[in-house]
Amino acid sequence: MFSVKYDRDVLYSVYLDAFKDEAKRQSHNCNCCSSFIRHVGGAVLVSKDLEVTDIWDPESPSPGVRALAAYVKKRPIDGLFFHHSVDAGTDRNTSVHTKIVWEHFHAKIPDTLVNNEKDGNTLGKKSDKKRKVATPALDK
Repeated sequence: MFSVKYDRDVLYSVYLDAFKDEAKRQSHNCNCCSSFIRHVGGAVLVSKDLEVTDIWDPESPSPGVRALAAYVKKRPIDGLFFHHSVDAGTDRNTSVHTKIVWEHFHAKIPDTLVNNEKDGNTLGKKSDKKRKVATPALDK
C-alpha cells in the first residue's frame, strides 16, 4: 500500500464541506472520523498495471465519501503507507448522556503495514528504510 500526498486538515475539510446542509455537516463532524480520515484517508493500492485504487467508494450514498474518493484519486503518490497500530479509527461508541450509538470510520490494518516504532522520524525507522527503497521506483 501507498499513501498519496495530502494535507490532513484539507482532506478532512473535503469530507465535511461535501455536506451542504449545516445540520448534516455537524452530525458528521466527529473526532473519531476525523482521526481516521487524517491518518488513513490517503491510503491507496497500486496494481501491477499501475492502476490506483483508494479506500473511498466513488458511488457511496455519502457525499463526504464521494468527495474523498474524487480528491484522493487526483493526488500524487507520496510513498509507502504505514499506520501505528492494527486498528485505525473507532468502530462505534455510545453517548453517555443520550445513549445514541455512533458509528465511525474504522479498519483493521494488516500487520505488515503497522509501524509502531516510537523513535526515529514521524513514521519510524522501519518505514524510513522501506521508503528509501520503494520511493525511487515511484519517480519512474
